[in-house]
Amino acid sequence: MITELTAEQIARFAEFRDRWTSIGLCTDPANRPEAEAAIRLSYRCAGLAEPQRIVWCGSPLAQGLTRAIILDAKIGNSVRDSVWNSVRNSVWDSVYGQHDAGWLSFYAFFREACGLTSQTGKLLGLFAQAQHAGWFLPHSKVCWVSERHHILQRNAAGRLHSVTGPAVIYPDGWAIYAVNGVRVPERVIMAPETYTADEIRAEQNSEVSRVLAERLGWPKYLDAIGAVTIDRWTDPRTGLVYELMDFATRRGEDQPRLLRMQSPVLNDGTQPHYAEPVHPALTTAAAARRWQLDPRRPEPYECNQNPNIEFKQEA
Repeated sequence: MITELTAEQIARFAEFRDRWTSIGLCTDPANRPEAEAAIRLSYRCAGLAEPQRIVWCGSPLAQGLTRAIILDAKIGNSVRDSVWNSVRNSVWDSVYGQHDAGWLSFYAFFREACGLTSQTGKLLGLFAQAQHAGWFLPHSKVCWVSERHHILQRNAAGRLHSVTGPAVIYPDGWAIYAVNGVRVPERVIMAPETYTADEIRAEQNSEVSRVLAERLGWPKYLDAIGAVTIDRWTDPRTGLVYELMDFATRRGEDQPRLLRMQSPVLNDGTQPHYAEPVHPALTTAAAARRWQLDPRRPEPYECNQNPNIEFKQEA
């Protein structure tokens, strides 16, 4: 049993961090012979017979779709539901290959730096496969395996990021769009101006709404949804600014107002804004912030009468 690491072992932390980070981010084409050998080894390490066939796919999506078509007996009766359920299940059933680098690095360290070879022996196939390919999806007789992404765009903080196109692209064209780590629909990046006011209001994810607002520009975004500032408040403890906004044309008494919030400065140096719905009866930005932070969701009049914020979250 290891109860304490030596100074020499601790000195190797950076080595394993850098090596496995490179593995996780690698955009080189998969080494198919080595990856297939690693997959067969993974089966043997798990006490299973090797797969009779290994099928290569251009992305994790194609991998899940291919598996769905082959294995789902109901595919002819309910194409949409069967494919969707099978692909979703495929995500949970997959081994993430290079994207398992985070946790594999932990065990690789104890194997190589601490000599725990017998304790980590069953991971040998996973160690090898992560270094040579993307996700793989094991089955009793066939294993599907994905090529690596060949395009990977990140910001200075290491988060997926591109405002000119996909942040991640796989060889078959499947792509992921993201801004500062927030995954968004393709349209937010490539055609934000096509969003209608109704579509903007209907977005439930505040992170996606923020990215869309930044893509359009906050003035244009707020003008598109008809929102106007009715009160502004600066938190005296944090210096962050909050704006309570209402719609110039309301669609009923139950339509929420918006609280536009200034974020603290993030690790990447940015200071984004967010806008989230709050109760329509709130009258000040401070009251709206209190209502938002209180897990009891108090009556609006209580917040309006006593808007002082005394929650630890704001400390």
